[in-house]
Amino acid sequence: MAMDTIRTDNRQHIKWEGKLPPQDLDNEQAVLGCMLLNADAATFALGRLQAGDFYPEAHRAIFHAIATVVENGDKSDLQAATAELRRRDLLEEVGGAEYLLALMQEPPTVDHLDQYIDVVKDRALAREFIAVGDRLQTMGYDGASPEELCEWLTARSADMAQSVSLNAREVHGLVTYDEIDGVVSTTQWLWPSWLPLGHLSCVFGPPGCGKTFVALALAGCVTEGRAWPDGTPARDEPGSVLWLDYESGQGTLLSRLKAMGLTQARFLTPEIGRERFLSEPKGLEALRHWVLGHRPRLVVVDSLRYAYPGVHENDSRIATHLRGLSELARQASVPVLLIHHAGKQPDRRPGSGSWELDGESFRGSSTIGASTRSLLAVDKPDAGVDTLRLHVAKNNLCPKPDAMGFTIGQDDEGAPCVQWTVAPNTSQPLGALGVAMEFLRDELQAGARPSRELLARAEEVGIKQATLYRARKELGAISSGGEWMLPASGPAVPEK
Repeated sequence: MAMDTIRTDNRQHIKWEGKLPPQDLDNEQAVLGCMLLNADAATFALGRLQAGDFYPEAHRAIFHAIATVVENGDKSDLQAATAELRRRDLLEEVGGAEYLLALMQEPPTVDHLDQYIDVVKDRALAREFIAVGDRLQTMGYDGASPEELCEWLTARSADMAQSVSLNAREVHGLVTYDEIDGVVSTTQWLWPSWLPLGHLSCVFGPPGCGKTFVALALAGCVTEGRAWPDGTPARDEPGSVLWLDYESGQGTLLSRLKAMGLTQARFLTPEIGRERFLSEPKGLEALRHWVLGHRPRLVVVDSLRYAYPGVHENDSRIATHLRGLSELARQASVPVLLIHHAGKQPDRRPGSGSWELDGESFRGSSTIGASTRSLLAVDKPDAGVDTLRLHVAKNNLCPKPDAMGFTIGQDDEGAPCVQWTVAPNTSQPLGALGVAMEFLRDELQAGARPSRELLARAEEVGIKQATLYRARKELGAISSGGEWMLPASGPAVPEK
């Protein structure tokens, strides 16, 4: 039988009849791509794999570089890994920065990272078994006694059995929360409580209410390093914004950037002639390459309707399209802000004095609301003032923040700007939900109360049980041991 010897990880393996030792380059690339795309994925993979589990030397070098970056307390990404490989004079040997970028631009979903790791680990263990056979063969030819062979094999078998048992347990995919503490992260924010990283958000309102100006003002907080409208300071240095304008066109947006004094060099847009609708497969693919290649701090799509021509907002296909956009946001850990229109309701349009929007007031299918994690509504609750209101109509990641008021005016030099102020009061009386929220807030202000007492008291004052449960959810109240209590950050106050 024809054999030749090859070297993989400082051990010699026998290559039988032209066969390579067990390995799966596709899954190795998938693991490394996930580690470069997502810091949490890198930490998770480092806890289950080591450099020797990868087959080619290039993959081991990349894994080792990422491990060094993480051990130094830095965030795992393309720039950091490239710098570490260059410091070790290994960048060109692994294929250069182009190969690292290719790993990220052919990304599997991070949700399947544990499966990719399982395959890589299984192939590594198979190579370990081959190495055991190689070693026994070498010892036999070198004259080891049967007792020595048996002693070595018994000790090595115990180690291998432990590794196989551990990997088999990991295949089941179950861990305790204590084990993943520090591996997974809680929700992170670009603008705390308003724009979550790695998720879709949407700002909506009727035509002419200033949605695009609001989105530009938020983008300006990124590109100029300004504080957010509620005074929260910027956490990072100024960054770039990728703005896809399907409604007004690049010329209109350019005029607005100049008028508002925003740094044009930090706003990214497709080259003329390379624009793609997101309803096209090549459109989402192009967006993915732009986002992963340029790493903008924020992506804005203006507007949802015109980004998906031929797909009506009530069409069930919109959910499939938004799922792809949401997956990209998650992979790149970037917030994607959609600009959308409110539904056509006569009492919620400019010109009717005042209009108020809630989490179901957007135009189109309910799947739009279900696909977004933060719905920002622009409305005008008080007909007696010119101030508009920006508020979180839906947010299932944290308690809703206080609303912000704003007007679109001019700065000292006459340039258009969004001026933030106190939110106007609602002009309408509290509905059933508002009454229930106010009741629950008052009842829990002094501390935790038994839920049975609260339900009985609510029934006495005419509040339905289902409405009270919804009010508890809206307030972010906590249920524990048969008692309800307000969150530590304090109750959300219903607007009157």
